[in-house]
Amino acid sequence: CCEVNRDFAAMLTGLKSDYPHQLITAGTDSYRVAVLSKLPFAKIEQTAFGGARTEAIVFRVMFDGKPVDAVSIHPFTPNANIKSRDGEFAAIAARFAAVRDALNRS
Repeated sequence: CCEVNRDFAAMLTGLKSDYPHQLITAGTDSYRVAVLSKLPFAKIEQTAFGGARTEAIVFRVMFDGKPVDAVSIHPFTPNANIKSRDGEFAAIAARFAAVRDALNRS
């Protein structure tokens, strides 16, 4: 989920019986993000791309024995700050490219 405010975060926490694996960032107002999963997280990390304002969660679940990596982020809107938004996406792409390259070397 992206754009999780305080009320939405409370509602998501109430879904723990259906989605037992959760991380909801503390964030500020609507800048927090959340990940809810029925599958356990093989890896999960709270981070930021492009500055502290942009919280993100990078996580991995295993599906059919294979790792699936993903990111949950609430990026800048393009009309507010397109350069910052593009920087966030470039940082995410670089992070996942590094993971791919490491896997290809092994």
